[in-house]
Amino acid sequence: MAVDCQEGETLLQAGLRQGVPLPYGCGAGVCSTCVARARPGTVETGWADAPGAQNLKHDKGECLLCQSLVTDDCEILVPGKIDLAQTLAETPAHHRARLHDVALVAPDVATFQVSLEGQSDYTAGQYFLVRLEGMQGYRPYSMTDFQREAQTLNFVIKRIPNGKFSEEIFSNDVSEAKVDVFGPMGLATFDPSDPNEARDLVCLVGGSGIAGIMSVLDRAVSVNHFESHRLFMVFGVRRREDFFFLDELKRIKESAPDNVSIHLAVSEEEAS
Repeated sequence: MAVDCQEGETLLQAGLRQGVPLPYGCGAGVCSTCVARARPGTVETGWADAPGAQNLKHDKGECLLCQSLVTDDCEILVPGKIDLAQTLAETPAHHRARLHDVALVAPDVATFQVSLEGQSDYTAGQYFLVRLEGMQGYRPYSMTDFQREAQTLNFVIKRIPNGKFSEEIFSNDVSEAKVDVFGPMGLATFDPSDPNEARDLVCLVGGSGIAGIMSVLDRAVSVNHFESHRLFMVFGVRRREDFFFLDELKRIKESAPDNVSIHLAVSEEEAS
């Protein structure tokens, strides 16, 4: 199958954008799920220091699809089998966007919004890749709510020491910036219209990892899922002051008090 790559577009983005169900996990150079082989000299990496690229066998043409840019016509060998008859539920696309409304919600945790020039549909639990101008590589962020024809995406970010994206947000006090986003992406989703999703939910989350789960729960509450199914959830942080989204969790609990059980946990609480 042939695909066209736009200037500055990775092989993974080009394939997904054109409906090819390529293998991937994070889409951001961390997990190595998208390792493939290309003829040497036909691709170049957009982020040489990507964690997932450190053990690649370059002499055998191994590359990360999510970090590889085309320099010439090339053929890509992807391990395993790909069902080309399979279609993506929501075909990812590039969007010009504006990052804004950064708000601190806990120590080293902030929410921010990204407004798209157009709009996008996504499935609860999915994420978008976000890149600031001049930054190598994209960063994946899950939406914290569920929308259709979304024009503004809501995210949460944790400050990571030496993390270029988070340091830009926290240290440089970025209140607004132009960003390139690509998505939606991700297969860990919840779609209540699917008969296989008519079941109880168990959610164990920590810190900013709650983002995608909040999208799932927002979708579930919107269709009264917990009137006939149960939710057991544990939300853990290091200290009490690190909690956030408590009002949103209270709303979820109140949507079906008898069927929703939400527990808060801390790992470094001082003895009283």
